[in-house]
Amino acid sequence: MAWLKFLKKVNPASDSRVLRDELFNAAGTGDEAAFDTMCLVNRDRIVCEFKTWQKVPAPVRADREALARYAHGLTAVADWFARNDAPQLMEAFRGEELKNPSLRWKVRFGEADALKAQSRFTEAGEILEDLAKGISSCRGSAVERYLPMVHGSLGECFFRSGRFDRAYETTRAALDGCQRSGDIEGIIAYCGNLAEICAVRGEADEARYWLIVTTNAMIQTGESERAAEVRRQHGLEPVEGLIVAKRPQS
Repeated sequence: MAWLKFLKKVNPASDSRVLRDELFNAAGTGDEAAFDTMCLVNRDRIVCEFKTWQKVPAPVRADREALARYAHGLTAVADWFARNDAPQLMEAFRGEELKNPSLRWKVRFGEADALKAQSRFTEAGEILEDLAKGISSCRGSAVERYLPMVHGSLGECFFRSGRFDRAYETTRAALDGCQRSGDIEGIIAYCGNLAEICAVRGEADEARYWLIVTTNAMIQTGESERAAEVRRQHGLEPVEGLIVAKRPQS
């Protein structure tokens, strides 16, 4: 009875976008009580409007982290309704996945991202390994976009789990993919990650090499102040200007 009174105090969201964003935020932060309440109170509206939510907004598609959160939110909503006698949302969702493989990749990446946020790196890594295998078997521009991102995230999971050799291997694969596609921000990020991995493995010379590569890339893209700050933090000289460096032989 007290539960019913509580539900009556919660007003259904007046706007579809607001409702969607609030649901996805609750799913992303793990606020199960708020998520359950919103699904219960807005059940009919969500069933009616879910199809429109499956079209990912353009600003979200352009932001990797936002895309992962959005995909995780969609999955969480569809899964909640599947567990509460409304399987049509999940059926529609899976239908879209079959027509659009990249949507399936987004969903799985979102699931892994949510596990990483909970420091469940081994479980996230298992999803990402499976995802990397699936994407690697495909061809096209979507593969070039997503595979480096998956490898990079997998490298982070291995690093956080103390599996530094695997972290190096997968992060290097992410870097190679970014170099092929010309993704300069990816190159900067993954060279920085490689420097950190090498430092933990006690490979000071190679760590220095990757720091030089990443800061040189920053300078070449007009981020000289950012490069100088990174070099100061790591005692790398000169602080300004490009540095010529040869990668140490392994």
